[in-house]
Amino acid sequence: MTAPYSKAQQLHKVKKKQDRKVKKAELEARVKFILSKEFCQICGSDDLDYPHHAEFGLAKKDDRTLINICVPCHRHIHQIGFPIHGLSRIDTIKIGWENNEEFINS
Repeated sequence: MTAPYSKAQQLHKVKKKQDRKVKKAELEARVKFILSKEFCQICGSDDLDYPHHAEFGLAKKDDRTLINICVPCHRHIHQIGFPIHGLSRIDTIKIGWENNEEFINS
């Protein structure tokens, strides 16, 4: 039988999870900022959907890495995956972090 996580490990896990999520008011402000871009950050289309969490997986969405994408790109990512228009998952995460920096500095 394995030993349970130490208190320090448990606190680290909780802190790491909390860092990914932002408060509702801040998330709404981030979404508004991302939607102001008015174009898909993957293909350039103006057939916009809703901001996409660039960094995600197993319910670990990071609210700080939102990107604005169109309906076809959003479907492609969720149904087929990467690459998409020559971009890898890492590329979209970088775009998300660049958006985060822009949001913080705006």
